[in-house]
This record gives sequence, structure tokens and C-alpha cells, in this order.
Amino acid sequence: MSAASDQNKILCYLSDRIETGNQRYSSIPSIRKNTGIDASNQYILTLMDELEMSGLVVTRQAYRMSGGNIHQITG
Repeated sequence: MSAASDQNKILCYLSDRIETGNQRYSSIPSIRKNTGIDASNQYILTLMDELEMSGLVVTRQAYRMSGGNIHQITG
């Protein structure tokens, strides 16, 4: 799989969460589990950082400071 394909899976997962009324925020382990991406947390974090730099997701900074990451799709 390519990074772009994995990012697409992540965006689809986050979008589905919004459409079904689930919480808008999702952690790295949750993303890993629900997208079927069998890779390290660091790989997924890198993908999420790239999506954030592109303006497609946002990270809750207060949670990041406590040692975790929670991401949200922007639209």
C-alpha cells in the first residue's frame, strides 16, 4: 500500500465517524484498528501530520501536550 492510499483510508474513516454521529475526534490506535492499516503508530502519526499540514485534519493540541494525539477531520 502507498501512503496516499493509507491517508485516503484514514480520511474515509474519519468522515464515516462524522456521518454516523460518532465523536469527531479519533486517536492513533483507533485509526489503526478501524482502517486496517497494519503499520506502526509512528507511520500513522506521520500520515496524520501530512494531512494536518494539508488542512484536512486538525489535532487537539491540549491532548497532544499530555502525550497523546486526537485528530479530527476538518470538513
